[in-house]
Amino acid sequence: MNDEQTLEFFGTRTPTPAQVVEWMKDFNPSSIRERWQGVYVVSQIDGRPAQIHFTGFSGD
Repeated sequence: MNDEQTLEFFGTRTPTPAQVVEWMKDFNPSSIRERWQGVYVVSQIDGRPAQIHFTGFSGD
């Protein structure tokens, strides 16, 4: 996910793991990607990368 999308979805470029997990519950990957493409978000704690969260949309 690029900086503009991260800012749009989270209101910050440095979302926390909890923010990303909550967002992923209702997120539809096809809203920003085509089939067979994935999305990843790097969450942060205290300004440092903490986790990489992956989601995607199969072509099936």
